[in-house]
This record gives sequence, C-alpha cells and structure tokens, in this order.
Amino acid sequence: GTASDAALNTPARQTPASGGVPLIKGESGLHLPAPLLDHEQAIMRAAKETSQAPEVLAAQIWQESRGKTEATTVNGGNGLSDSGLMQVNSNTFADLQSRYPHLLGPDASPSSPEDSIMAGALYLKEQREAFGGDPGAGLRAYNSGPGNVNVNDLTDISKTGTGDPTYVGKVLNFADIISSGKGTLPA
Repeated sequence: GTASDAALNTPARQTPASGGVPLIKGESGLHLPAPLLDHEQAIMRAAKETSQAPEVLAAQIWQESRGKTEATTVNGGNGLSDSGLMQVNSNTFADLQSRYPHLLGPDASPSSPEDSIMAGALYLKEQREAFGGDPGAGLRAYNSGPGNVNVNDLTDISKTGTGDPTYVGKVLNFADIISSGKGTLPA
C-alpha cells in the first residue's frame, strides 16, 4: 500500500496548464478528461457504428456538456430543450430513433449517456454527409442547424444567429488534444 504501488495502477495522467483539466489516457488511446472516461466505450461504439472519429465525438461531448449527463440548455433557435452529453433535442432524438431503431431502440432516451452519444454521432454523420463529408461544415450544421452553414466561413452564423461562431474551431482543437494528449482542455 505505498504511494508508488498506487501509481502503478493509475492511468497515465497529463498535468494540465493552469485552468485546464487533467487528461487520462484511456484503453482506446484517447486522452480523456476524467468525466469522459466512463463513456469511453460508448464513444468508441458510436464512432464505429457511424464512421465518425472518436476524438471528435469526445471533443463534442466536452464542448456541449463538459461530460455532465444531466446538462440541459434551451436552444435559442427553436426553443426546444437540448439535453444530455451531446445536447440533442427531443425532436431530433425521436427522428433519429425512428430511422435507426437498431442503434436507438424503443427504450432509448436522450438522458442515457450511451443513447445521447449514439444520437449525437448519428446526427453528426448525417450533417457531414449533407455537406459532402466536410468535418467542419458537419460540425457547424450540428451546432447551428443545416440552414446556417456558410462553407466558406464556418464562423459565420449570421443566417439564423444560432450557435457559437467558435464551435467548429473549439471542437477540432479539442479533438487534436484528445487524440495527441498534447495541450489542455478548458475546465
């Protein structure tokens, strides 16, 4: 029971810069903040089922909810509540559930971490496909809606005013950090 014995059983931990959160290298090789470690298998499954990069899904979770399963916000664009790890609204969730029953079964719920991750991954996949596979445009559509994408300027949300103009850059930066373990995620 010495401190060095305990260290042998602790996953590799990166020391964050001031204000950042520590990253832990998970079984998948992703460098995740502690709140996302419990969801690593769900992230990897959703990534595999939807052909989306797991580091991007993890980065989206961090940007959308900071890994808080109970996170909810009201979407200014449509007035609906976005909930769960991936902040998917109930209408979008129900639509995805009806079209992907093998991945979101009859008991699936947006408040379930696994179901939220799968729904978010499916929605991102569809948005990317709608924009020719472009990861940035897919993320902009995920955040602002497909009618608010300017493929020439992914910070432009002027069409509808919904979303965060820095969302795409943040998620792609977080994905690089989660993939490489170099850098820090904001708290």
